[in-house]
Amino acid sequence: MSREILPQPGMEIIEMDVRYCDVCGNHSGWVIEDHNGGVEVSCRCDLDYYLKEGKPLPNPGMICPDGTLWWRPISDHKAADGRSWHTPYFGGPGLHPHKK
Repeated sequence: MSREILPQPGMEIIEMDVRYCDVCGNHSGWVIEDHNGGVEVSCRCDLDYYLKEGKPLPNPGMICPDGTLWWRPISDHKAADGRSWHTPYFGGPGLHPHKK
């Protein structure tokens, strides 16, 4: 499955390598964002791995459940105006569950 990956308004993506995950149906990879540098884009499989291994989630971090990049809930990032923002757990979409 291939489709264009779009940033949310205000994100300034310089470079990206984001791919569809056949296991969970989300996207994973990385982006370089003008105000935050290198940022991991995590699919459901990636997040499950971090939780299973007891590792901290990437911060800042993004998810891409529907072809649109979102700041991962419970993630901190800088905006174009230089201000720091925190995305609460209810501040964006959830990731689709694993396909069975």
